[in-house]
Amino acid sequence: TSSPTSSPASEPTSSPTSSPTSSPSATPTSAPITSDEVTGEIDVPINPSATSEIFVSMPPSNSGSLLILSKVSEDNEHDVQIARSYDGNPWETLQPLLLPVDCQQDPCVVTIPSHASVSAIHYIIRDYNPPVKTDDQ
Repeated sequence: TSSPTSSPASEPTSSPTSSPTSSPSATPTSAPITSDEVTGEIDVPINPSATSEIFVSMPPSNSGSLLILSKVSEDNEHDVQIARSYDGNPWETLQPLLLPVDCQQDPCVVTIPSHASVSAIHYIIRDYNPPVKTDDQ
């Protein structure tokens, strides 16, 4: 092996680098944030964004209970069920909308699409917990 040299390996540039400035450079350009993350809570409406999808961290169901995520529209008298979790099982998507449900990590995440030009829609998680039976029943 040869010993290191004391001279640079390439010729220096003919023009020096610019000196520091007193003002910061422009903000780097990057892709705009196109999603929001929300923690889903029982009986708290989730309002969709007009421009981006929302990732909702879903609460786990307890043994003996049923949680349902529904799409609620003011012009429709019935809710559309989106996803459910029951008896402590992971969330699962439901017909007819089949929104993405990802339970690869804890908590499960449901992706709600953007709703451009639609203002009378929200989503809600409801707990359908049966009443406790008494000895008389």
